[in-house]
Amino acid sequence: MKDLLKLRNFYSEQIAFGDDVFDRIALFIYGLNYEKAKNIKMYHYRKDGVIKGADFSLTNRKIPPESDDDSKRIAIFYNEDSPYNLDESGNLHINNYYTHSNLKPFIYKKYKFDDYLYYLRSNRKNVYNRLVVNPHRNCNSMCKWCARTYSDHKRIYNKLKRKDLSVLDDKIEIKAIRKIPLEIIPAQKLFECLINDNNIISNRSMPFSHLEELAFISGDFPPKTSIASYIYEFTMSMKNHGFNGSIYYAGHQIENEKDMQLIKNIGLNVTFVYTIEHFTRRTELMPVRGKRTLNEIADILYTANRIFGKNNVFYYYIAGIDDFESVYDNFIRFKPLAKPLVSILTPYNTKQFELYFYKDKLKIIKQMFDIRDLILKLWGKPIPSGSNRSLFALNANSNIIAE
Repeated sequence: MKDLLKLRNFYSEQIAFGDDVFDRIALFIYGLNYEKAKNIKMYHYRKDGVIKGADFSLTNRKIPPESDDDSKRIAIFYNEDSPYNLDESGNLHINNYYTHSNLKPFIYKKYKFDDYLYYLRSNRKNVYNRLVVNPHRNCNSMCKWCARTYSDHKRIYNKLKRKDLSVLDDKIEIKAIRKIPLEIIPAQKLFECLINDNNIISNRSMPFSHLEELAFISGDFPPKTSIASYIYEFTMSMKNHGFNGSIYYAGHQIENEKDMQLIKNIGLNVTFVYTIEHFTRRTELMPVRGKRTLNEIADILYTANRIFGKNNVFYYYIAGIDDFESVYDNFIRFKPLAKPLVSILTPYNTKQFELYFYKDKLKIIKQMFDIRDLILKLWGKPIPSGSNRSLFALNANSNIIAE
């Protein structure tokens, strides 16, 4: 604990508002002390290793109240060995040392139709006008760093359906298990859900005119099913009913010029994000996505540059799995093609700690700050990932860190 406090003090001195930055990063890695958290009524937890909802607000005097959702959200898990714990008011401590940070449950937008099909997110002014759709909630990528594997969902759900209660133990909560749909909801049916949802539409004449962004975040579309065609059909229906915002796509299944051009033909600005995730151990940790080599991904990003423009091309990256030298080399390699949107590896269970390249937790934290520094040196400014595990938080009024 002394080393943790020493490191915390060091980064607090090096970075503006560094105490909050440090605690955000450390909570992803250390988690929260389970014994302390479970008795606090304002915090809900479940027994699969993830604090229910995984959305909390890390706030104190130094984070502007007008900061957007992404800059306030934090996803943490519980860990009985964590030095971090909370008092009844949500004040964050490292053992008995008060960090001057406070965790409050984040009020997240509730959805009407299906919690896993679509939802609203806020824009940079804390207004809910970003619509995220997930037309295929099943995923067969089998990534080892996923919060919970879909195979486990299916296995446990089927046993519960047969009333086989032997699957239940102290580590599993029945409410955490849900059926994963195999089918893709047709684009027209999804559109009909939205146009009849009063939580989404603004008015009947131009029901989607208030939306600024339409984001497609989904699991794997099955073979011979084109996600590009799906995006085109669905977005054109939205566009015909008032939507005139931008398109955000994050995934690994739009890879060729034909698919990219189809989305470009919609006539709206497109943000294209390829899910690289990490540079090493790709096939081991990502049996599906990892089949693409880094050379092949470079070609995909080059094509995206030509069609969407360099400023609109990004890639997702999860910090912690690779050694820093690999991060350094590949950030430089991909710099002419795309910007990295970096999130921090969150070990949702004990086994996932093995995914970290560095085994010492203090070295892991140091690596996260080294990657922050590398981004600032290469691009001259923070690049927030829009994720609740981002290395950077974005201020609502400018492209600078809220820290």
